[in-house]
Amino acid sequence: MLAAVLAVFGLGTLAAVLLLALGGQSVAPWLVAASFYALPLAFLLMAGLVIDGIRRRRRG
Repeated sequence: MLAAVLAVFGLGTLAAVLLLALGGQSVAPWLVAASFYALPLAFLLMAGLVIDGIRRRRRG
């Protein structure tokens, strides 16, 4: 669940950064940092869930 929330949050911040930059406005540094860190973290969490699912299938 956390991975999905992080992915949606990361995509939302990325869209906000793109829209603000295209509009010529200044983008807050925390917004850029959130989009840089949220998406890779969500990817790693989802990859961990996939690996955990594979392990559970092989064991039982």
